Amino acid sequence: MRFVILDNNYPHEENLYGDVFAHVRVKSYQEHHECVVCSLTHSNDYEYEGVTVKAFRTEGQLLDFILAFSPDLLLVHFANGPFIDGAILPSGIPTLVWVHGYEALAWTSRIFQFPWRACLPHKFLQRSRSDKSRLAPFKRLVELSNRTGEIRFLFVSEWMRGKAQSDLNVR
Repeated sequence: MRFVILDNNYPHEENLYGDVFAHVRVKSYQEHHECVVCSLTHSNDYEYEGVTVKAFRTEGQLLDFILAFSPDLLLVHFANGPFIDGAILPSGIPTLVWVHGYEALAWTSRIFQFPWRACLPHKFLQRSRSDKSRLAPFKRLVELSNRTGEIRFLFVSEWMRGKAQSDLNVR
């Protein structure tokens, strides 16, 4: 099978502790499948420990590559707006999304990560507004999954799944 892995923080020589979670899986997948990692944040293509990482400047370039490569499956580590709207939704390719929290939880569900100043009234409103725009693409992804069954989610825990459903107001 052919896999495209979407990941914006894939490890490289200056970032050894990038998304090691994804890297360990990609190394294992490579034993039996053809894999290419794609990023919208790196400047140039590179190879890291035998894994090819392709860098794209625009979502359109990324989508063109995905459609030309014609993978059997997209694997997404941290599904953000550009990946969702620029590649996953328009590609129509079956997709597996690893969900760790940031991409699917409201900031109030992760309030322990913020300093107490983040809870001041003006900061609260600011975060609430940015949260809506950050979560909207992920909610569209879940809704498409519910309609088509072509997108699956792998949560780090049952608590995370339940909290994401609650924060996004979708199942």
